[in-house]
Amino acid sequence: MALAAIVGTFCLSSVCAQQDVPAEAGDSQAIHDSIRGLRDRLLQAVNDRNVEGLLESLHPDVVLTAQDGSLLKTMRGHEGVREYMERLLTGPNPGVKSLKVNATVDELTILHGDDTGVAFGSSADNYELASGSTFTLDTRWTATVVRTEGQWKLAALQVSSNPFENPFVSALRSALTWTALVAGIVGLAAGLLISIILRRVVGMPRP
Repeated sequence: MALAAIVGTFCLSSVCAQQDVPAEAGDSQAIHDSIRGLRDRLLQAVNDRNVEGLLESLHPDVVLTAQDGSLLKTMRGHEGVREYMERLLTGPNPGVKSLKVNATVDELTILHGDDTGVAFGSSADNYELASGSTFTLDTRWTATVVRTEGQWKLAALQVSSNPFENPFVSALRSALTWTALVAGIVGLAAGLLISIILRRVVGMPRP
């Protein structure tokens, strides 16, 4: 479920640039403004469920590693991300009915020269699935952005959740608890039934 991290990756404040701002070499403020512009375009594309618009802000060789249902998967390139987005949100049978993003960054994007940056932060996002169930997923994410042909693009995004405390594990834990309880009740009932049958068939004395 990396969608939330994608749309909230690069902005420290609620006011973000609408377009890339041309930046001279070494002009870090203009670079950060341009990266915020990238975030804005990603957010707009996701809000509009515009997959093609989203892909325009991704590097052609983008790598996305994220939770996909019960599996942790890595998607590469535009086609991999398109298939992920359509299955998750925009296809004929999307898994997610609605999504509210609450992503934050920990600090300004770390710049490596004028053409590469690394951003990281957290996200707590509210999902409503096609089944009607709702949950909040807390994640940590790390993103790499690059500037190519004068435009900033998302090149890589890694999203991780706590493997011991998340909605999927909680649901599994609850299911296992109920399974164990039902199994215990069934086992007790079966033991009583067998005892009654044996007493009637072979004349076993009552305990």
